[in-house]
Amino acid sequence: NDWSVVDPRMLVLDKRSNKISLLARNIGSSVAIIRQITNAANFSFQSSYTPLNSAFAGLFFRGNYQTGQGYYLMMNGLNSNKWQLYKNGKDGTKILVTGEINNFEFKPGEKYYLKVETKGTNIKAFFSIDNLNYTLLADVSDEEFLSGGVGVATVNGATALFNDFEFKQ
Repeated sequence: NDWSVVDPRMLVLDKRSNKISLLARNIGSSVAIIRQITNAANFSFQSSYTPLNSAFAGLFFRGNYQTGQGYYLMMNGLNSNKWQLYKNGKDGTKILVTGEINNFEFKPGEKYYLKVETKGTNIKAFFSIDNLNYTLLADVSDEEFLSGGVGVATVNGATALFNDFEFKQ
C-alpha cells in the first residue's frame, strides 16, 4: 500500500470507463498521505479530481495524517463553484481564503485538476479544467506548517476520485 491513512476504509481503487482511480471517501478518516512523502517543504503537488457528491474534497499538504493537522485545498463538489484553502492547526481550523470559480460549476463525471505550490511560508493554490491552463485561486503566507506529507482529503461525507498525481521538489 502506497498510502498512510488512519482508517483504511477511506481509500479504495475504483474502476470506471476502463481507468483505475483512487476513490477517497469520508469514512472514519478524512486525510491520507503518500507514504514516501512525509516531510516535504518546498514543492509542487497536483492531482486530478472528480467529485462524486456535493461535499468538500481535495488536496492535503504539509500535513500529518494521524492528527489531520496541515493545509487543505478543498472544492465543494457537484453543482457548486466554491473552494477553500484552510489549515487545521494548533488553534483549530482556520480558513485562509475562500472563493468561487466564476462562470463555472462542478459537473458529474468530469475530471478537474488541483495544484498547490509551496516555498517557505508562501502557499499558492491553482485550479484547471484541462491540466494545461491553471487559474491562481490563492496566494497566501502562513508559517504554522513548513513541511509535512502530501495527499488527499475528504470531509462532511465527501466522495471523490483522484488520479494523475505529480510531485516535484
